[in-house]
Amino acid sequence: MFRKPLLLSVATALLGPSAALASDLTSFTTVTNTDVASFGIGYMRDTGTGTLNVSGVSGGVTAAYLFWHGPTNSTSPTANASVTFAGTDILGTNIGFSSDNFWGYSNSQSYRADVTSLFTGNGSYSLTNFTDASANVNGASLIIFYSDGNDANNQDVVLFNGNDANFENSYDALNWNAVLNGINYSGGAASMTLHVSDGQNFSSFDDGTLLLNGSPLASGGLFQGTACRWARVRMSGTADCGILRHTISPASLSKATIT
Repeated sequence: MFRKPLLLSVATALLGPSAALASDLTSFTTVTNTDVASFGIGYMRDTGTGTLNVSGVSGGVTAAYLFWHGPTNSTSPTANASVTFAGTDILGTNIGFSSDNFWGYSNSQSYRADVTSLFTGNGSYSLTNFTDASANVNGASLIIFYSDGNDANNQDVVLFNGNDANFENSYDALNWNAVLNGINYSGGAASMTLHVSDGQNFSSFDDGTLLLNGSPLASGGLFQGTACRWARVRMSGTADCGILRHTISPASLSKATIT
């Protein structure tokens, strides 16, 4: 049972206006009694290059996962799976197809790769070769689990991943609904982090209110894409590219439904 602060981390969601469709996110891993940090970069479109700058990580690293997302003109799940992280070629696992969000492509695809063996501590990590003839990229996130030697600040983390769009398309279930199953929560503080790709600013409507188990977490306009097209949002405030935090305290988190 989770007795330490609980963090729900939702990776690689593609968002547009709220009146549309989305596929369910799926559970990837649960890490207990850990420190966690995440870093992101946007505006990789067309160049396929970028740099992730990591700071504040200390002690032993137990796992590091890279996520990336972008539009493609391919039905192959490996269309943009082969990329280069910190000078080393890696192969990602496809974690979902969805809408391209009206960029003129056939779809979008999301990927995840275990880069634990390539993580060497704080510093800059280059991202290259994230585009080819049939695939483009919006941005990437790096999620790091580590131990800083201070158990008092540890968390239990439930990580979900996938590719959810708010535009109607052939890949997604009706509405932007994500049911987060398997959360073994018994009490204490809880928070949620969203890793979001391709935020867009629409003059006629915004993202709509984000709900958790039917209760509002944040009003619309969170994912405007004005500062970058990749956002890590901890559900409070309206900044595009920072990490914003929201504490959630529902009566039960055995299953969380995001709408």
